[in-house]
This record gives sequence, structure tokens and C-alpha cells, in this order.
Amino acid sequence: MGASTQRSPKLTFVSTWHPAYLFKDMARGARSFLIHVKKAVDIALGKKEDKLPKILVDPPAPEARKVFKSWKDGWAVDVETPSLTEFKLLSVAVCGSPDLAMVWTNPKKMGALRAALKSKVRKVVQNGDFDIGVFRACGFELDPETFWDTMIEGAILHPDEPVNLSFLASCACDTHAWKFQREGNLYEYNAIDAWTTWMIYLDNQRSYDDHSCTGPD
Repeated sequence: MGASTQRSPKLTFVSTWHPAYLFKDMARGARSFLIHVKKAVDIALGKKEDKLPKILVDPPAPEARKVFKSWKDGWAVDVETPSLTEFKLLSVAVCGSPDLAMVWTNPKKMGALRAALKSKVRKVVQNGDFDIGVFRACGFELDPETFWDTMIEGAILHPDEPVNLSFLASCACDTHAWKFQREGNLYEYNAIDAWTTWMIYLDNQRSYDDHSCTGPD
């Protein structure tokens, strides 16, 4: 449930908790239920889904370095592999702004990415143990202490809610249910994963501001 918004030509569906579950444990689902209801109301009033970012595929190293330099506050990264047990890179996507993502599908063109992963800038991940494990298995140098995991953050901020990417995205942004539409380009799927991870991170930062907290630092 909570797998983002599903649109058809005539109807739009916003997944949320089953009413019977809410009656059983209102405290657990109340926050996300209200977010999903507000999203449905906004859509009914004409709000469009969040615009997906422009995607640069295998960008030239100078262009990629320029983008990384502009993402001073950090960026999200996501890897795609043949399976959860085969640590072979199919593609890597990064996103550090709501309107731009970069994806690499050619390992020979990942020089700028390799350098960026060694930097002290924050890298935001979802289930980072997996991504870090893949990078290490593929010979990338990185500093695990610069990684920030939205799955762990979600478990701390909202311990009674699911922490998978689809659910967290359903509370942080509004996009189509991309997790169920893998028949398209893998690089686009990868880029949306990175983009939603970044949007979740930004939404969490706003929640710190709303509660006068200092945030993850």
C-alpha cells in the first residue's frame, strides 16, 4: 500500500491504509493516512503530479563534474543490479535537485561519479547497506560516514510506519507508481528511484524545520 499515485484516463487512485486497519491501530497509520487524503483532495482540485527531473544519461565527465559541484548540500544515489545477490552494476543514478538527475549505464564513463563518491559531500541512499556493498564489490572508493540513509531516518522519525521506498515516496511527493512499471527504460526507473530518495530526504529536512530541530547533523 501507499505505492504512490496511480492514474488512468478517467480515474486517479491514491493508495492508503485500509479503514479496518486504522480502526485497529489509528496511531500507527494516522500521519500517513492524512497525507494521502490531502494528496487525493489536491488532485481532485486539479493539482498535477510532481514533474519528473530531466535525466542526463552517461553525461560527459566535465558536465557531470559541474553538476556535482552545484549540488553542495548533497545528492541521492541509487544502484541497479541484475538481482539482490548479484553485485554487478547495470546502472547508477544520482539526483541532488528536484529537476535534474544523472544516470550512468557505461562503467567506462563513470570517472566523475567515482571521484564524487570519494568526496565529503553527503550522499543520500535508501537501504544504503546494499548500495555501499555493490560499490565496494565493484571497486569504488567511498567514505561510508558521508552516507545518509532515508530508510533508517524513516524508522527513527516514524517508527510505526513502513520504510520501503514506495511508501516513503507516497508521503513525500506525488508521482506515478513507477515501482510497478519496470517495462520501460531501466535508466529512467533508476533515475526515479534516486529522485524519490532525494525528495524524501528534502521532506524530512522540512519536518525538522517544522519542529524547530537542528536536523540530522
